[in-house]
Amino acid sequence: MMGLSIQGVALAIGLLAFLAIVQWMSPYKRRLPPGPTPIPFLGNVFDIKADAPWVLYTKMRETYDYK
Repeated sequence: MMGLSIQGVALAIGLLAFLAIVQWMSPYKRRLPPGPTPIPFLGNVFDIKADAPWVLYTKMRETYDYK
């Protein structure tokens, strides 16, 4: 019998992928202007209301001092 199982290899690959995504999403690596923290893969899609998105954009503009 082999020392590594399929589940163990899949778990290791998944863990490495997760750590790579966390490192990539780290605010210390990216030099972006200030703004709300996004959810991985989804961004800020749940922050924006479909019926009046300009209200949130105006509020974000004032909050994060965008000129």
